[in-house]
Amino acid sequence: KSAGTSEDFSSILAGLREIEVQCPAMLQQAASELVLWLALHGSFYSQYFSEGMVVDSEDAATPCFEKVFRNSCWMPCLDPNSQRLLAPNDGWLPIPGQSDDLIVNRILGRSCFGAAVLQFVPHWPQMHIAERPTALVIVRSLRYHSMFSWPCSLHDMTVVCNSLNFACFQERIRSDMTDEQDTPAKSEVRGFLMNEPWVFVPDRVLMRQDGTRHIDTSRACAGRWYAPSDLVFRDPADLFDSWNLCVTDDMCKLAAEGAKLRVVGNYYPGHQSSTQWGSAQAQKSFSHDLLQEWGVRPEVAWEDHLEVLRVVDKYVCTQARDYDWPGEDGWPMWQVVCRIMARLGKDV
Repeated sequence: KSAGTSEDFSSILAGLREIEVQCPAMLQQAASELVLWLALHGSFYSQYFSEGMVVDSEDAATPCFEKVFRNSCWMPCLDPNSQRLLAPNDGWLPIPGQSDDLIVNRILGRSCFGAAVLQFVPHWPQMHIAERPTALVIVRSLRYHSMFSWPCSLHDMTVVCNSLNFACFQERIRSDMTDEQDTPAKSEVRGFLMNEPWVFVPDRVLMRQDGTRHIDTSRACAGRWYAPSDLVFRDPADLFDSWNLCVTDDMCKLAAEGAKLRVVGNYYPGHQSSTQWGSAQAQKSFSHDLLQEWGVRPEVAWEDHLEVLRVVDKYVCTQARDYDWPGEDGWPMWQVVCRIMARLGKDV
């Protein structure tokens, strides 16, 4: 060890990267063996870590070796077939029998440490390994998951929102925090939640042949990730993401063309949801509190509906034969205009 860095540890990291390329099936086993070996030397390495509570790994006062140790990906995850290693600050250690709902979660489960870390933690108290997902762990889990086109379920996302809401409350992370109250970790969480796409919304549910719409909340489905600024809880005209059986798929498609909004309240239970959710189910979720805190608007604005009317006007004024008119004889357009005018009448 020299100049505050560990040449041996850097060589180990290089070896893990080589295994990831040459033999990815052995990656988790190799990381587990490294963790078990390091478990024997925790007391020796403690001299190179900051005293007291865990420090943010980007803090300028953090010793160089500690930064490398905390920020590098070298710890195994729970899935033995995964090709992802976790940095100590990117994961959490499930408590046997107490974290089952989080372990099976498609998003948070990817950030669970492997079983070998259970033997590592008692010898490395200076690492302060999280026993539940912290706000930073959840945010980094969402960032990792949203990078890929993996399917997700509404139930999984609801569990994530509830966990994130609890973590932000415990760690006192709010959208209106001042710079003086910020730490690098809190700043990363706030920046992500306010500006990046992290809310999963399924692809629009199409009407079935029997004239109904249905989605299985526990089943993984295709969808997209949205920033809070692209979401609302309700649509007074009931056009965006509508579950109303009187609103056809063509009408929903026309509305979506006018404004790139999604009505998140039609997919996640909460106090601002549409009536399709039972009150008992809504009471179990705090997702709306979280989403509102970080920028989801209460309802579709009149300006958004005005954009939909402009799209209708474009269709009406376009006489080209190759133009893709929605529905037959413009009936969906007429219905869309009626619904928006009805909304305007209520507002006025």
